[in-house]
Amino acid sequence: MADYPALWRATNLVGDYFSRLGGAGRYAGMYESEIFLFVACRTLDIVEGTDYVSRFVSAQFLAAAAAVIPAANLELEILQQQPADIHNIILEYVLYYDARLNNERCCCWNAFCEEISRTSVPRGSSQ
Repeated sequence: MADYPALWRATNLVGDYFSRLGGAGRYAGMYESEIFLFVACRTLDIVEGTDYVSRFVSAQFLAAAAAVIPAANLELEILQQQPADIHNIILEYVLYYDARLNNERCCCWNAFCEEISRTSVPRGSSQ
């Protein structure tokens, strides 16, 4: 994955939040992919003014992550400087984490991966 410090920092903030106290902040049945799904969707919402979070991220996740969302938003707002390339940045992010998830994928992650793959072209590829 290309080096986008804001994505890394936001992912680490949310991931660390759910890892504290042995994962006590996680709700029953929470998938690891929900962390990455939130970061990807929130980035697109911030940069493009879209509604990916409301379409793909569960209300249960949003409630559980409420305390860390403002800090993640601050990190992700930096990416507003690259709006023309944001779908490709998110595609790289999704491909990177999807390859590492094993069986930790929620159905919304899978649907989001399909959608972002249709709307993006990886760098170095031609359309």
